[in-house]
Amino acid sequence: RSAWEHEAKDRRETEKKLKIAESEWRPLRERLLLMTATAQRCREELVSSDSLQVAALPLLPEDSCWQDEARLPSALHSVCDCLEKMAREAAVGAEVESQE
Repeated sequence: RSAWEHEAKDRRETEKKLKIAESEWRPLRERLLLMTATAQRCREELVSSDSLQVAALPLLPEDSCWQDEARLPSALHSVCDCLEKMAREAAVGAEVESQE
């Protein structure tokens, strides 16, 4: 009986943790969507300014990636790669402008 009570307690604690994680996921997902949209606009501006070739920047994930748990790691990786590349390109652009 003690083992059963322990298992029941563990289950309740796990369910509580899961509910907390689920409640925190929605705002986090919304922020990730906003960050991706902002990165997409920046990417488009860099590409349209002819300062960068389209192929030089990694593609950003589709919004649907944030709904699919299996695709989350690669979506996060893609956003980070793109932001890092844009930051490097912006730094290079600023350095070139300061030398002119």
